Amino acid sequence: MEGGEDFWLIKTDAYGTAVWNRTYGGASLDVAYSVVQTDDGGFALGGETWSFGTGWDNAWLVKTDDNGIIEWNQTYCRSNYSPAFCLAKTSDGGYVLAGRTASERNFGDGDFWIIKTDSFGRMQWDNTYGGPGEETAHSVVQTIDGGYAITGLTNSFGEGGFDTWLVKTDSNGEMEWNHTYGGANDDWATSIGQIGANGYMFSGYTRSFGEGAADFWLVKTDNLGNVEWNETYGGKSEDIAASFAQTTDGGYALAGFTESFGVGSRDFWLIKIGPTEILATVDIDPDTLNLKSNGEWITCYIELSAGFNVGDIDTSTILLNGTIGVDLGAPTQIGDYDCDGMADLMVKFDRSTVIEWLRLADYSQYTGKSLDVNLEITGMAAGTPFEGVDTVKVLLKG
Repeated sequence: MEGGEDFWLIKTDAYGTAVWNRTYGGASLDVAYSVVQTDDGGFALGGETWSFGTGWDNAWLVKTDDNGIIEWNQTYCRSNYSPAFCLAKTSDGGYVLAGRTASERNFGDGDFWIIKTDSFGRMQWDNTYGGPGEETAHSVVQTIDGGYAITGLTNSFGEGGFDTWLVKTDSNGEMEWNHTYGGANDDWATSIGQIGANGYMFSGYTRSFGEGAADFWLVKTDNLGNVEWNETYGGKSEDIAASFAQTTDGGYALAGFTESFGVGSRDFWLIKIGPTEILATVDIDPDTLNLKSNGEWITCYIELSAGFNVGDIDTSTILLNGTIGVDLGAPTQIGDYDCDGMADLMVKFDRSTVIEWLRLADYSQYTGKSLDVNLEITGMAAGTPFEGVDTVKVLLKG
């Protein structure tokens, strides 16, 4: 340990026993807020440093090998106060960090700040988003379309106090849309994720709704950020969620602390929520579609998450991209087509109908010979909706 506070990384085995631990830092304050495992088995840590960079508070990205030995590090600064509170890997092998930087309008306030880097942490671009007050980003995720979704808090917009703010950008960090969520009091988001191709979900806490001083808050939106449902969980005292994850059965797990339950003033609290929608693994055959091709069917293999039976699927409810139904005259069959020990339901769609639907899209902006297109399969299994997505290559020329 070098200074007052350092980054600290601990590697454990499957039973939580420490295998090794490392510290990273300098003579001053260095705080890690987020870690991801990298494709090479190493780790990337994001946070803030007062030891390196400009000498003020800088965002800091540290990359290690699989033994925690530092390989490289980079600092980023937009103002005298520029911490990064969250980190995610990107599809091109790089990283995206988000946090807060002092406002370009009023030094005492702050804006959302997003930084995109290459695989060595070299900044490719950065951007800020905010209003006349204060904004701080707490979570960022790369979206299916290559853009980014950032969430945190704002008192520039919304209903009152600090509200949750969700910003959606394109792949270059240009804002596409934004929404606020909350009531008369403080309502903060601390974690965000994209739920397949079916919208976004964030968790945090609310003082405007629920039972107590503060409750766990889980909000599901559509692809444009419009609320589809939200739930609160808690007691009479403060209960604050720090993070959530989607579980393999299509439900959710929330973690944070509670003052309402447990044996102490603040206890760790883990909540498991049942699925509102079943996750499905979808494999569409063929993987490549020629818009000029002939054929009778497009075949789809549907596998439900653990605990659900594909025999419970009502084939009459299955839709491709919400419009094309299964060819009910074609054969259907249950088998283990991908040899993973779990049953798949094979269904077929009329090939000409799918091709005609694909032809309706405007591909004039694409100059290449092919384009990857997401095809979404939805339906009902024993009264519960399911959804899965597969990507096929559409040949635009030849």
